[in-house]
Amino acid sequence: MGKLLYEVSIIRPLVIGLMVLYHSFCIWGGEWSEFQCFRANDFYYYLVAFIKGFRIETIAFIAGYVYSYQLIDLNRNSCFLPFLKKKFNRLVVPCLFFSIIYYFIFYSKSDFNFIDFVYRVTNGAGHLWFLPMLFWCFLAMWYIGKYSPNQRSTFIILSLVSIIPVPQLPFGLTKCFHFLFYFYAGYLMWIYKEKLFAKIGKIKHIILFILIYIFLIFLNEYIKNINFSSGVFHRLIKMELLSVLKYLMTIFGILSLYLFVYSYTRRFDFKCSNFTIHLSEVCYGVYVFHQFILVYLYYHTSLPCLLGLITPWIFFTLTLFVSYLLTIIFLRFDFGKKMIG
Repeated sequence: MGKLLYEVSIIRPLVIGLMVLYHSFCIWGGEWSEFQCFRANDFYYYLVAFIKGFRIETIAFIAGYVYSYQLIDLNRNSCFLPFLKKKFNRLVVPCLFFSIIYYFIFYSKSDFNFIDFVYRVTNGAGHLWFLPMLFWCFLAMWYIGKYSPNQRSTFIILSLVSIIPVPQLPFGLTKCFHFLFYFYAGYLMWIYKEKLFAKIGKIKHIILFILIYIFLIFLNEYIKNINFSSGVFHRLIKMELLSVLKYLMTIFGILSLYLFVYSYTRRFDFKCSNFTIHLSEVCYGVYVFHQFILVYLYYHTSLPCLLGLITPWIFFTLTLFVSYLLTIIFLRFDFGKKMIG
């Protein structure tokens, strides 16, 4: 980049930290299967619900935000094929490499199934699904940036697509339909950030957005627990209602975080610390490594039974440290720089 975007340097490690925290606790939210001697905990359940609302979409938002800056301010108008090659090497190649490792550690059984292997690896094994999804978002945004369709119409269409169920598609395409909206929202945020901040950037607005976000979390939990009729129509209504609530939670969650950080970095004397910038630079590696560590600790050791309810706190701390250490080691080699640099 031509200059450091301080808000990005702060938001990126914050969100990656939230992702590691989320995955450390997500068993209590019903997202991963329960380990032996698992005990439920209401506080952990709502902690998962609070983090889940916006953390992964924020990464797509920031990717679109940086892409908009590079395209508009730095005038990096790449031709399609060089752009495709760059993003393929940046996102798809690491996905394939680490997914193969993930598959043979956690999925591979004695009765190896080649079709299952190809499907999981090309879609991104485990948490690595985000990489091919982001690849498709970049390709779609290249087209949008190149041909400049009407921004309002594009925003509305993508927001509707993000809440509509999409059939299962290969190569990470399914999730792209949901995340492309947030990528595009980040793209627009760079363009209109000053206008938007002037209207809704005061601390009272940020507090209001946080309160709305918390309200939507509890409303979402309430609707999830309502027993609708067993009919297909009623199930579809409930599913779409939850999708709309997810959409609203994500919007208010992203706005709260972005406006808070952006207002902080706009101070005249603000300068991002070198350590924060460093953390931003190692986020890719921490993202790649963290789930390998957590899945191993939860399902291939007896530590959860020994540690009890402090397990997720210990695992969160340990996973952050080991992921960071592995990233630093990996980046010492040219191959590692190509994968996660």
